[in-house]
Order: sequence, then structure tokens, then C-alpha cells
Amino acid sequence: VDMQLQAGSDWQAELEHNIKTSDYFILLLSNTTLESTVALQEITWAIEGGITLIPIWHNGFKFNQEQWHGLPKKIEHAVSHTHTIRVLEENPLTYDTALRELLNRFGINI
Repeated sequence: VDMQLQAGSDWQAELEHNIKTSDYFILLLSNTTLESTVALQEITWAIEGGITLIPIWHNGFKFNQEQWHGLPKKIEHAVSHTHTIRVLEENPLTYDTALRELLNRFGINI
């Protein structure tokens, strides 16, 4: 989480370390996420670190290989072949359902 970064530190090196030493990487995907070079770098670090990716598609995001044909192959594969949590509508109930599914993944039942 970016909030863990220390003031005055090399934020990229610290972020890479934090990602690569995590057990999970929750990837919140909206229609512009994969346009961000920082987001792509973070995803790459997670893949390289063998971290379990948990994609959450929201805000109308759908992965279409034709739209994202320029993605690095390992990111394209991770996004298209990893079971996702999907927020199909933008409302509190669907986000609650998504959050419950995410918590269930961690063994927390509410």
C-alpha cells in the first residue's frame, strides 16, 4: 500500500520491496489502470515476485485483448487468466459483495 512509504525514501525501491515481499497483490482494474506505467510496473513486480494476484474489475472494466494488445505478455496473461472479482454495477451492494468475496479469499467470513 502506498501509505506505507517512508518520507525521504526511494519510493520506487521501497514500493518494489513491499510488493515483492507480500503474499497477495490486489489489482483494482478500471478502464484506465492499464494505461499507467506505474501500475504496469507494480503488476510486473508482483508477477516477478510470484505474488498471488487478485484482480478486481470495477467501473465498467472488461479485459479485451484487442484493446490492450500492447501489454507485456506476462501482464496480459495474468489479467486474462486469473479469476477475478467483478463489480458489475457501481452501487454499495455490489461493492459489499466484492468485498465479502475478497475477505472470504483470506478466510474471513462475515
